[in-house]
This record gives sequence, structure tokens and C-alpha cells, in this order.
Amino acid sequence: MAIPKGVCILSLKEAAAKYLDEGEIEAFIVEFDNKVKEIQSKEILLQTYEAEGQAAKELFEERKLNAILQKRQAAKNALIRLQIWEFLQPYQPKDWSTAIKHLLGGTAGKYLRGNASSVARQMDSLASAHIGSVLRELEDNGLDKFWRDKNNQRSIMIELGEMKEGGKPGKSGSKAAQQIAEILARHQELARLEANRCGANIEKLPGYIIAQTHDPEKLWPKKGETMDQAFERWRDFIFPLLDAGKTFNGMDGYKVLREMWDALRTGAHMVYDGDGISIRTAGNKAQQLSNSRKIHFKDGESFFKYNEMYGKGDLVTGYLEGLIRLTKSTVLMQRLGTNPIDTLNKIYNAMEVSTVYSKDPNVSRAFISGTSVDSHWDKGVEDLFKEITGRTNVPVNNVAAKLMANTRTWILTCRLGMSAISSFSDIATSMNNAMYMGMSQNYTLMQTIKMLFTFSNKQLSAAERHFLADFGIVADTIKNNLYANIANSSYMGSGFFSKLANIFFNLSGQTQWTKSVKSAAALSVNHALGEWLAGSFDKILPRMQKRLNAYNIGESEFKLLKKMPLIESNGERYLSPENIHKIPDEDFAAHLGINEQTPGYKNKIYAAKKDLENNLITFVFDMANTSAIEPGAVERAWLHRGTQVGSFEGELFRSLGQFKSFPISIITKIVNPWLQNASTKTEGLMGFMHLFMLTTVLGYLSVTCKDLLRGKKPQEFGKESLGRAMLQGGALGLFGDIMFGEAYNSLSLGSTLGGPLLSTADDLYAIYIAAREGNDAKAETIRRARNFMPGQNLFWAKLPLDYLLMNGIQEWANPGYLDRLQRNLYNKTGQEYWLDPGTFVK
Repeated sequence: MAIPKGVCILSLKEAAAKYLDEGEIEAFIVEFDNKVKEIQSKEILLQTYEAEGQAAKELFEERKLNAILQKRQAAKNALIRLQIWEFLQPYQPKDWSTAIKHLLGGTAGKYLRGNASSVARQMDSLASAHIGSVLRELEDNGLDKFWRDKNNQRSIMIELGEMKEGGKPGKSGSKAAQQIAEILARHQELARLEANRCGANIEKLPGYIIAQTHDPEKLWPKKGETMDQAFERWRDFIFPLLDAGKTFNGMDGYKVLREMWDALRTGAHMVYDGDGISIRTAGNKAQQLSNSRKIHFKDGESFFKYNEMYGKGDLVTGYLEGLIRLTKSTVLMQRLGTNPIDTLNKIYNAMEVSTVYSKDPNVSRAFISGTSVDSHWDKGVEDLFKEITGRTNVPVNNVAAKLMANTRTWILTCRLGMSAISSFSDIATSMNNAMYMGMSQNYTLMQTIKMLFTFSNKQLSAAERHFLADFGIVADTIKNNLYANIANSSYMGSGFFSKLANIFFNLSGQTQWTKSVKSAAALSVNHALGEWLAGSFDKILPRMQKRLNAYNIGESEFKLLKKMPLIESNGERYLSPENIHKIPDEDFAAHLGINEQTPGYKNKIYAAKKDLENNLITFVFDMANTSAIEPGAVERAWLHRGTQVGSFEGELFRSLGQFKSFPISIITKIVNPWLQNASTKTEGLMGFMHLFMLTTVLGYLSVTCKDLLRGKKPQEFGKESLGRAMLQGGALGLFGDIMFGEAYNSLSLGSTLGGPLLSTADDLYAIYIAAREGNDAKAETIRRARNFMPGQNLFWAKLPLDYLLMNGIQEWANPGYLDRLQRNLYNKTGQEYWLDPGTFVK
């Protein structure tokens, strides 16, 4: 005879009262009831007492599994804390806070063991490498164009929905869509398994399509709607598309959807954590049972309908974002455990205990009692943590965030038409980086020239394509071009504006330039690695040994790499990171000091191989980003100061800092390594002078080319032209486009240094002053208005636009304008025009 449920509950409360508080008991009862409802929703003929018995059995098994998982996670987290503590030992206690910054974002100074292979750098490099692997497989099978075509995405989503037991592959009628679905599903599964290896517990979902994107702006109330009405609009649309049994698990569907909607509209789901396919929500102890929500659609068709209405992108967008989020979450768990904040807090407590009796006042001042990562760590650690976990990208106000991002994007397309010419100094940083590493500068230069004229991957050898894809070099450019919103840049807008920016960068040559410099640098590093592996570690330059060691590739790891098979092509050898797994297990066992009788032998070997693979990918990826200067988490954290998009201070910092990350990155990525890691001060100074001279020469080439494209003769070599060359070449980089643009002489120093947003305000103010003081406001308006025209200074369109249109308009609005223009140029710079501005003006 079945025991009544009420009796069971009373017995449970009495028995568990010694071990659980009232809230935890109530939470279990709620969970039990939900499990019963879930079972009855699937087996409608089951009697209530039978469903309750089955629920009790399933909950018991889940509890056992959860207990095992918790023990596993606790052990992994303890091991991670020991690894972090070991990482801190080369630092003085007063520098431990700096060491944590290195752990999170990488060093910008002295190289020590592992302090360059940071959480942030591995997040970026491994996400790009994973995407590169997908793109390479699609391209190798001739499917890359098919999957980018939006007309084919519905059929691909349908095929992904059929990737399950009992599914119907080929349902869409497209063989190509079926092949693509198989490739995408396989890579998603690899990412899931890797996440679970690092501590997650993500179940395999049959028929899983891609990580669903949600546009918070579409979820917020429309004009005239209340919050409740906005939710009901979303609920009524999504409900018929869902697999109710899997999504609600017998719980109240209204409450579940409300929790999801609240999380999605605030952007809380955008923060990286250990769950790559769930929606994190909040609540009391009973509600915490449903804190990891998953949306289950009926099929690919339903998914497609939702994505069109409430998603923020297409199949490419959703797939790339999902893969990036899961990969970054995996790295975060692998390096900081399943609860990163708890890990950092416990490390802090260990630091406090170990320094409590220190006589060094600097040590005592470094540790102030606190309870969370947001309060007791210094501001730099807090800002970095927020940056790498994606917290700074969660909008405080979605409308304000989108408006300001679109405004910055608009300014970008109006001001940076000559960005590729401004980037000539990338050649200098690439050659200087080669010199630092002891590589051939000529080889690097030749590779750069070759890649500049490589407009398709088909022009590369199979080995080169394989290498660039596996190390995420090409993918890093392609992913930003396909989906600007996933770039770690606060300067790209969304929708129309992100597409506008992509088109602009392609037209300006910046996309091709960046891809070429990165690819050339990566191929050069690969060539050098092949040469080094033929010799011994001690033959490498000491400063380069330090750099490799900072990526956890020391002499011991170098000996392992010597045993990996290389890919040979056209007389050159290339490394493939996946070939690390072909190194014999016994070599790794000797490296680790274990044998086959060691518990977990196979897992330890696999983990060691994976770590070496990750470190190698991160090293090559970083060297490419060092040559084509791109800001990383450290630079972004310094500029954003831990602020969120959509907040007043967040948008202010992002607007003031637009384009300023480039000169900062030159200091952190190029100058500091020379000054702090060279064998002698003289060597460091010589390396810095080599960079300074090369960037100045190429900066002079940049400003000369710009002058010629504006119809001006090159400025005579002198103090002023040298200053322009120095600033353009290294100190300002792309920001020099703002300082030395057409409106440079009329801009105030404050608006110039304040960034393009303030210089835009300066344009508007100048028009107002001209009108108020009775000057020719019409001419001033025309002159300033061109600064708001996207693409108006594209290097190849600048001369014809000026001479065939703008000069004539200016002369009409302000007779004598062109004569004054020539006189002012000569008086201020000593320059003349090689082509008279009035040539085509009647």
C-alpha cells in the first residue's frame, strides 16, 4: 500500500530538520513536485503514486550524481587554487596583486613563468582557433559560401534539429545543408565535451541547433507598452514554438518564461560562466532549482521563426557566438575553477594569512579585509575580472548603449578612410617583433608583401591554410567581418551600423591589411619555430627563451615539441597544434613524472597534451596580434575602467578612449618587453631605438602618402614633419587620423585629445559660432559637414571627391576659398599643392 504524500513530507521535515534549514526542505519539496509533474506530462496514464515513486527514485539518482560532481568539482577547484598559489611564488608578496592581473590579463612587463598565457589571452586565442577549425572544414568541403548565404539558413537549422535519435536527416531536401549540420554539430559536441572535462556539467541535447541569440532591445517594451505587456507579447509568440515538456519540466510555464524574459531583457545571460547554453536567472532557495533554464524548441523550423523575430543575428551569428561563449567559459573554468569569484576570494584569504606577520609595510597595505572580488582586490584586478567575464558588455541601458555604439561607428566610417595608410607602422612593429625573437626581418617583410597580394585562401598552400586556420589567425579576421557584434570592441554598432563598418573596413583596405600582417607574422613565427625545433633550446636568444617560458613553453616543453610530426610544404616546415596529441604518451609521462600505475594516468596525459596545445596556440596568436597591434583585455580594462556599456561613465570612457587603445598597446606589447626583458639595458635601448626609427620612417611615409592623396606636395623634412611622422608612426597610430585630418588646424587641443566624439562636437560648435558672429556660416557648414559623411576620406576616393565636387561647392559658397586655402597651407606648413585645387572649378 502506498504511503500518503502528506505523511512522507512530515517524516521528511522531521528527519531532515537536523541537517537542513526550512528553506532547503521547502526547496526539495518543490523540486519533488515538479519532478512528479514532469513524469506525468510524459506518461499521462501513470497513477500519481507511481509517478511519485518514480520521482523519488530519479531524484535519488540525481542526488548521487550531483554529489559525485560536487566532489569532482571541489577536487578540481582545490587543484586550481594550488596551481595559482604556485604561480604566485616567483613574485614578492607586495606584488601578488600584480601577479593576479598577469594571471587574468597577461603581463605587460617582465616575463615570468606562465604570466603571458593568461585567462584573457587563452579565451581569445582558443575561441578563434576553434572557429578557424570549423571554417577550414567548411572551406575544404566547398561549403563556406553556402552556409553564409541567408537563403540557406532555414534548411541548415532544420537539419540541425534532426541531429538526434529518431530524427530525419535530409528533411530539408538539401544535401549541402545536411553536410553543414553534421560539421557544426560535431564541433559543438567537441566544445561541450571539453567544457565538461574542465568542470561543467552540460548535458547532450538531442536535436540541439545553435546557441540562441536574443536581442534585449526587441524584448523591452515598445512605445506605449508596459513591462507586463512586453512580456506577454514575447510569451505568446514563443510558447507555441517550444517543446513544453523539456522546457518547463512540469513547472509553471508562466513563471519559467517570466524568469527567462527578465534575464534576457537585462542581458544577464551575456556574462561568461560554466554554462554555455543556459539562461541564468535569480530567485530564492526554492526558485534556485530553476536557475539554469534552457529553451527547447520543437524543431529547426520553430527555432528559425524565433530567431527571425527575436534573435540578434543569423545562423552564422548565433553559431559563432555560441561557440565563442562556450570556449571562453571553458577557459575560465579551466583556469579559475567552476566558481571563479570564490577561487579568487580563497586565494586572497591565503595571501592574507601568509602575510599577516610580514614586517614589510607595503605588504600590510596591500591586503585590506573584504568579502568579495569586487571589494577587497585593487581596482585593476576588479576591472580586469569584469572585462574578461563579459560583465562590462552587459548594458545598463540598452538604448543608450546601442545609440552610442552606433554613433562611434558612424564617426569611425567618417574619419578613418585612410586607416590602412595609417597602419604602415604595423610593418615596423612586425619587423621589430621579429628582431626581438631572433627571426629574420627580411623573411617577415617578404611574407607581409606576399600576404598583401593574397586576396583569397586559394592562393595559399594547403599547409599555410591549415596552419593559419588551426591557430585562429584567419578566423580572427573573418569572424569580425561576419559578425561585428562578437568582436571585443566597443566601437562597433549593431545591425545596419555593424554592416556599414564591415563594408567600410573592406573598402578602406583595413581588413586586407590587418589579415595580411597577422598572417605574415604567424607564418614567420611558424617558420622560426620549425627552425628552432631542429636545434636545442639553449640556441634560442635568451630574451626569446623568457618569452616562450612566459607562455609555459620552457626547455622541458620544447623537448616534447621536438617529437611532434611537422607538416612540410615548399621546403618549409609548419607546426599543427593538433599534432601534439601524436607525441608518444610515455614522453609526456616522463615529463610529468608519472607512470601507467598512476591513478588517472590517461586523463593526466591528455590534460598535459591539451595544456601544451593551448599554450602553443596562444603564443602564436599573440605574436600575430603583437605585430598587427590590436588591444587586448589589459588595454580595454584600462580604458573602460570596469564600467558597463549604456551607463553614463561607461559611454564617456568608451568615447574618450576611441582609437587610443592603439598607442597604449604599442607600449604594453612592444616597448615594455624590450625595456624589461632584454639581457642588458643597452640591448633593451637598442631594441626600442630600432622600433622608434622604423615607426618614424614609416610614419613619414604615411603622412607623405596622405598629403599626395590630398593633392599636396610632401612637406619638406624638418621639425614639424618629423613630429608628424613620429606621432603617426608610433605614439598615436590610428588616432593620428583624427589629429592630422582635414579639420586638424581648426580643432582645439581639448577636442583633439578628447577623441572623435568631442571633435565632432567641436565641428558643430564651430558652425554655431560662425553663424552667431556673422561669418559665412554656409561655407563653414559645408566644410565641417563633410566630417559627417561616411567614406568621405577613403584613400582612393579622396582626390576625385575633392577636386570634382567639394572644391567647387566650397568656392560657390565662399568665393576666394580655394586661393585662401593654398595661402593658409603655405603659411602654416610651407607646403604647396601638386594639383591646383581649382583645376576643375569653373
